[in-house]
Amino acid sequence: KDGRSLRGLLSIFGNLFYANHYLADDYWSLVFLKMAGRNFDREKTIRVKKSLQVLNGIFEKNPAPLTQVDVRLQGMAESLADELTLRDPEPKEISISDLKSIFGEWKGQAASDSPEKNEDWETFKAEELQGLADSGIFIQGAMLPCNHCGSRLWYPLEDIRSKIKCHGCFYEFSATIRPLEWSFRLNSLVCNALRKEGALALIRALYHLDEQFSREMFLFLPCQDVYEKGSKEPFAELDIVCLHDGKFTIGEVKSNWV
Repeated sequence: KDGRSLRGLLSIFGNLFYANHYLADDYWSLVFLKMAGRNFDREKTIRVKKSLQVLNGIFEKNPAPLTQVDVRLQGMAESLADELTLRDPEPKEISISDLKSIFGEWKGQAASDSPEKNEDWETFKAEELQGLADSGIFIQGAMLPCNHCGSRLWYPLEDIRSKIKCHGCFYEFSATIRPLEWSFRLNSLVCNALRKEGALALIRALYHLDEQFSREMFLFLPCQDVYEKGSKEPFAELDIVCLHDGKFTIGEVKSNWV
C-alpha cells in the first residue's frame, strides 16, 4: 500500500467521510470492485472449479488411494500450478443499464437479509451517480465503432465530437450516426488504489477507528515506511498511523477485507 495513493484517493473523494460513504456502501463497493477488475467471489469460484477439474482428471487416470508419500503429489502440484495461473480481469467500463442490473441483484439480496428495505435506483443511487461523475471519480464516455478499421474503442465524453480520430487506425469517423450508450470508467487513481493498493480495506479501517474509538480528536497519516537509522531501504510499512483522543495507534490492515 502506498501513502501517496491513499492521499490521492481521499483528495478526489474530498475526505475520509465521503470516501467511506461510497466504499463502505454494499452496492457501490460492489460496483467499484467490478469496474476495477476485482471480483473476489468470482476469482475464488473459478479457482475452485479449475482445481476440481485437475484433481478429477488425475484420479481418473489413477484411482488408487493417495498417500502422503505418493509420487503423484509432485505431478498434482505441477498441474495445479499450471492450471491456476489466473490474471485479474481488466478494469472495465460500466453502463447505466449495467448499474441498474447490479442494483436489482443487490436489492434482491439485501431484501432477503433485511425484508424492511425498499430502495429504488432513482431515489437512492441516481443522484449519487451524478455526484461520482461530477467529482471525476467516474469518467463518462461511450464505446464507438470506427467504420474504417472496425475497432470498437471507448472514448471519454470530452473527446466525443461530430468527427473523431480513431485511436486504432487514426482515421476520422462520424460519432453521430447512431445513438450513444453512455458508460463510465473508474478514475485511474481510484482504480489503481482499489486494484493494487488495498485502499478499500484501509479506508474502512480508518473510518471505523474514527467512529468507534474517537470522541474528540482523530488525526491520521497515510501509510508510512519505517527506516532503520542510516538505512535507505524501509524494513517495515505501517498501514495505520493515527492519533485519537491522546492515544497513538499503529496497525496493519489486510487487503482482502471487502
